This record gives sequence, C-alpha cells and structure tokens, in this order.
Amino acid sequence: MLNLVVEQKQKIVMTQNLKQAISLLQYSTYDLYQFIHEQHLENPLIEIEETEQYFGNKLSTVNTSNTIEEIVSDEKGMQEMLIEQINELNMSHSMKHILYYLVHNLDENGYLEVGNHELKQLLKINDDILVTAINHLQGLEPVGVGSRDLRECLYLQACYYFPDDCLLQKLVTNHLEDLASRDLRKISDCLNSDILEIENAFSQIQELNPKPCSHLNYINENWIPDIEVKFENNQLIVKLVDDYLPKISFSEKNARLLKTLENQKDYYHRSYQNFKWLLNSIEQRRMTLLSITKAIISIQKEFFEHGISALNPLTMKEVADEIGVHESTISRATKNKVIRTPVGLFDMRVFFSSKLASLDGEFVSREKVKVRMREIISEENKEKPYSDQKISDIFAKEGIEVSRRAVSKYREELNIPSSRNRKQF
Repeated sequence: MLNLVVEQKQKIVMTQNLKQAISLLQYSTYDLYQFIHEQHLENPLIEIEETEQYFGNKLSTVNTSNTIEEIVSDEKGMQEMLIEQINELNMSHSMKHILYYLVHNLDENGYLEVGNHELKQLLKINDDILVTAINHLQGLEPVGVGSRDLRECLYLQACYYFPDDCLLQKLVTNHLEDLASRDLRKISDCLNSDILEIENAFSQIQELNPKPCSHLNYINENWIPDIEVKFENNQLIVKLVDDYLPKISFSEKNARLLKTLENQKDYYHRSYQNFKWLLNSIEQRRMTLLSITKAIISIQKEFFEHGISALNPLTMKEVADEIGVHESTISRATKNKVIRTPVGLFDMRVFFSSKLASLDGEFVSREKVKVRMREIISEENKEKPYSDQKISDIFAKEGIEVSRRAVSKYREELNIPSSRNRKQF
C-alpha cells in the first residue's frame, strides 16, 4: 500500500538580483565604481558620465583599470600601524621589542608563519613569554592579526564579532573542511543543529576576513575613504565619499532602438528592470551606510574626539536593533569600508566589541578585559601563577565583574595555558 505524504517546508529562494544587492552592500566605494562600469558594458539602457572630481583631482594620472590598492601609496603600512598600537600598551620594553620582531615577521595578510621553536631560538625566550607575546599581538587591530593559520584567524574574528554565537565558533573550530565541501547534513548530524541555523552561521563566516591585514598596507592619508566624519560647528557630520562615482542615467536613444526591434522586447524589459534595480540598490546602500554610521556616532562620540582609548563597548546587534535591520546587514555593510575621522583613518569594524558589566553599573569592552588579563598573567609570579578564580578576584578589586568561568573562557581564547601549565620551578 502506497501512502502519499505531503510535507510543507519553508525555503528561502535567493534570486540573482538579491544576491547582487547583498554583494553591493559589502562593496567598497571603489568596488562599486568598477561594478557600475561592468553594468554599463552589459546593459544598453545604462548611460554613465564620469565626474571630474575623481579623475580631475590628485588621481588624474591613474589608469582607470588599476585597483584602489595600486592607486594609493604605502606611506603608512601594516607594520607602522601595528607598532603604533604596541607603543600604546602598558608593558615592559623587552616585551615590546619581542612584539616588534613578531610584527616584522608577519606576511602581507597579517599571518605569523614562523614556528614557535624557531621564534624561541631566535629571540632566546621560553614558551610562556612567547605565548604572552603572541597573545598581545593577537589583541591588536585588525582582529585576526598574528594568526598562525586560517582556522585561528577566523576563530579570533568569530569570538570578537559574534561572542555569543557558540554554533558559529564551533563551525570555525571543527568544521571548516565540511563547510568548504558544503556538507551541511554531516555538520547538522554531528552538532544536532538545524540546517537553516548552520546556513545562517555559514553566511556569517563568509563575512569574516581571511586576510585581516591585506588592506592595512594601504590605509594612509592618500587613501580615498568610503565614509567621512568630521566636526562642523561642534557637531559630527557624516558624508559618504562617493562623489567620484559616475552619474547613471537612462539611455533614451538605445531604448527607442530596442523598442523598434520586434524580437528584442523581452531583452528590453530585462534591461529596464536591471537599470531600476541598480539605481535602487545604490541608493539603499547609501542609506544603510549613513544610518549605521550615525548610530555608531551616537554611541562612540568620545572616540571621534579622543581616539581608540575612548572606544566604548558596542556590538553589531546593538546597531542592528537601533536602525531596525538584521545583524548580518551590519556585518556586510561594514566589511571592506574605510572611515576617515578627526582622529585618523580606520577600518569600519574597529567600532565593534562586546561588553561586560562593571561593579558600578558601567560597561567595559570585552577586549579591554582580555588585554588586562594578559597584563595580569604576564606580571604574575611564575612559581605561583594565578588561578582563574584569583584573576577573577583581581578584576573584582578593579571594579570589573568577570566570573571564574569567563576568565577560563577568555584565557582559552587567548591560547594562555592554565595555571598548572604556566608554573615554573
């Protein structure tokens, strides 16, 4: 006997236009510039007019086929920016010199590929000092710098940007190969998780940066940022730096031609729909970036006055809730974006860090807690290293509420051994 079973399932169908609209959101302004030119070549109904500001200003001699990386000079590259951060840390001169050495041995993407054994021999240091130094290095911006491989790089970013997403962190730690082969069913069975949840987490992982320092070689005062924030009459004003994008208009001439051709009506209709989609998507990208930046300013005003030291704890979810979008929209929109501020140029993701409550009701950045934890451990008596509970007690005396369990979690994220394994005789 045959039984027919009708099963109803929800399925999200992603059209090509929707995929492109999502991609458009994470484009840098120069990526968008190139994309508009591609659309112009493919769609006869799109006309573009170059603006004099882009090619008539300091970039007038640049070939338009060059990428933005080739346009700007490398006056202040990755090493200089990382060394500036190291100089602001409260640590011994010997530790800073170790960090200087590590920075000068990073590859162009920010990975530390020199092995521990070789580093210990070259620097004449023991395991504990090397672990401490690497933890300091991995605490610098951008998140992921100093990673030893892709897995560690993505894990550091996953913990930083999505600290409460245990599924995402498990996927990065244990299932990168399965994700690469799209074997979601295997992951679902292994983790006992819904496939849709895994797909959502996989989408978040794809927004992480496997080459965290690739852009740092080019962030300098000659860089054309995507967004600019400056003070005018004691108020912070936001402006998208997109004046050099070509002006887009509808080609009446080509439209009349296509309409006269009997067999081109469907092609005309598709071309017209794509023309409208391009205009709408660019405008949506503009409004989203402006809304996100204004929400960041409302929380991070002190940053724009005093710099990194005044950075407040902030998560992508908080900004998403503030402007009424999904958290993944914030992740995509801030990817590949550079912002010029009164205190310098920064990757847009510099503003995001999870937060912890202090005993006086204020909040402190989770990253600041981890930096302080490194300092506490580096200063401990190695014959009697601090237990996780002791570190928790030290934080409590400093007015920061960090449970023993949280200390253990952060210590593991920083690759710091337990007190038993840190003990020296």
